Amino acid sequence: MIKKILITILFLMVLIIGVIKGITDEATPMKVAILTNTSIYPLSGYTYKTESELCFLVNKQILSVPAKFETDLASIPRWYWSIISPARSDLIESAIIHDYLYQCHTSFTRKEADDILYASLLNEGVDRFIAGKMYFAVRVFGSSHFKDLDCENMYGYQKFRENNTAT
Repeated sequence: MIKKILITILFLMVLIIGVIKGITDEATPMKVAILTNTSIYPLSGYTYKTESELCFLVNKQILSVPAKFETDLASIPRWYWSIISPARSDLIESAIIHDYLYQCHTSFTRKEADDILYASLLNEGVDRFIAGKMYFAVRVFGSSHFKDLDCENMYGYQKFRENNTAT
């Protein structure tokens, strides 16, 4: 009984925060755009691998997620799926970028990675309310996933490739 009450309270908090984030005029300072698309293929369970490089723009800097990057996309807990489904196609590229920033980040803080996710979702046409719920979820539950892995040795590619600056 207590567990159901706590889940209901958490659910309501997510809805409220999603609405607040979605309707506020306080825009994230990040200007984000996805420049290339990628496709993914399943590895096992909920793990996927990118087929090609995914280029994106953050505040006029072109960055990329390399091909063969392993991702779990939007690692949304099962109990949260009734709030937002992880299988939405409009979330995929933003989720891959966010996973990459969480695993192989350089100069981005966790908050900046979350802001990039939010801005990317909005830029991809995701509703502000849904983007707000995603933002809330990563802010509340994402800290344990923010790691600085040795991506060069793990995946055989440089940690973060900065292509160039867009004009």
